[in-house]
Amino acid sequence: MPLNANYPVTYNDTTGLFQYIINTATDPAQHVKNFRILIYNGDVDTVCNFLGDAWHMDNIANLTNLTASDRMPWVFRNQYAGYHQPYSKIYNNGANTFTLDVLTVKGSGHFVPNDKQGPSLQMITNFIRGSNNYNSTNNFQVKPSPQPGLAATDATASTTTPIGSNITSPTTPASNSTATTMSAITGSTNPTTTTSDANFISVNYLFVLSIYVFSLIVKY
Repeated sequence: MPLNANYPVTYNDTTGLFQYIINTATDPAQHVKNFRILIYNGDVDTVCNFLGDAWHMDNIANLTNLTASDRMPWVFRNQYAGYHQPYSKIYNNGANTFTLDVLTVKGSGHFVPNDKQGPSLQMITNFIRGSNNYNSTNNFQVKPSPQPGLAATDATASTTTPIGSNITSPTTPASNSTATTMSAITGSTNPTTTTSDANFISVNYLFVLSIYVFSLIVKY
């Protein structure tokens, strides 16, 4: 059974839907002012490919008498972020303009805001603010910055000692290592024995002793 067997399909083609929206928005009797639509695609989207959507919107623009302007690149941080194809229509005796913007987002898949956060922020912000210039960064920040609360941590981290810089080379074992071992086992003191050495040797001695006792129990 196909995955969409129980899925009721409402529209096999959205041409009629877009025609209805555009014709209603540009009808003087509806008193809609400067209606805008944004269509965007990641240019490596394998679910909704950008070429199919571009052809579809171009066909809708022709059916609704929209005027196509030049297709142009738009940029994010001085690098190409994709391409912008604008369509428009003046209505209400020249008082208002309907705008349809078709954008591609370079290097993004299906989930554009997840794949390209910075370009998405710039694109959506300009659309919401009514700007047709998707290169604009006026009144909002697109430069990378640390998360709130991490700036002080980053500043402190830059002054700390790099990891591994305090590691010293191993030293040559002392010539009286045998005496050190025996003194740790017998409990006698020796100025050349450190606390960590004594603890390590004592643990080893107890381990060997426990094995010896266990072997005696098994034997007898």
